[in-house]
Amino acid sequence: MDPKTLTTDSSCGFEPVYGTGSKIGEELSDIAVAPPQNSKESYFFVSELEHQIGRNLDGGKILEHSIKFSEYRFETAANQIQLVGRVDYKLIATENGHINYSDYVENFISYESSEDPTITARTDAVKRLVSILAVQLRIDLIAKAANASS
Repeated sequence: MDPKTLTTDSSCGFEPVYGTGSKIGEELSDIAVAPPQNSKESYFFVSELEHQIGRNLDGGKILEHSIKFSEYRFETAANQIQLVGRVDYKLIATENGHINYSDYVENFISYESSEDPTITARTDAVKRLVSILAVQLRIDLIAKAANASS
């Protein structure tokens, strides 16, 4: 069967998020991510989030965020460190300052540290956690946009 002849009646009724003309895709592409705060974690987060949703400096909405990390050490033979990250965010209409969404995403990752903790191990853990948080935030924005449009 030629895919051009398929109609929406024969499909499942779902619309691809990033498909041409998708309302949710248009919503995501209209978001400008606020510049990073004064930390490497924030820089990594903004870079990863812009990779996830695209970079748009002139969006109709701005995504303001603050990112916080906490560390918990486990005194085991492996010297495990649990790194917890939380991103509080607001999606604000640039036209009138109206807050469209306000929420947070949170997750954690563990890494192993030697007696002399290396910056490399922590930096790698931060980058992995930031990537997870950016994906979570993108999914959260997709869900909120889908609920708003239905």
